[in-house]
Amino acid sequence: MALRHDIRRQGVVLLVSVGVYGVATALFGLSTSFALSYILFGLTGAGDTVSTVIRGTLRQLLTPDHLRGRMTSVNMVFFMGGPQLGELEAGLVASLFGAPVAIFTGGLATVLLTALIAWRYPRLRNYTSDMADDLSKQAAA
Repeated sequence: MALRHDIRRQGVVLLVSVGVYGVATALFGLSTSFALSYILFGLTGAGDTVSTVIRGTLRQLLTPDHLRGRMTSVNMVFFMGGPQLGELEAGLVASLFGAPVAIFTGGLATVLLTALIAWRYPRLRNYTSDMADDLSKQAAA
């Protein structure tokens, strides 16, 4: 990835990487094979890493300088609090239906929400590096 110069369609790459994370998580919940689980676990990490890097980059590029500190604060609230809520949900579902169901439904929910966001927000889906350049020029003017 470090050798790659530019990702042209960051919106699509972001949505696909989150989708890969969700699908791999759901399949991990269904898997009974150690080897397959190991591969799927690796795919969750890859999908999460790609989406995290793109989100962080876009946040820095698109946030005006005077709001960057506030944006970082809001991001930290979600970064720290979001997983805690997910763990609560997973624990409740696992206690009622078992861990595999909790993992599968978490992955399925990720895929469904990603599809909904892709559908509802075409600006995100169609986001390209050219848009970042245009927005940077507008902010500088």
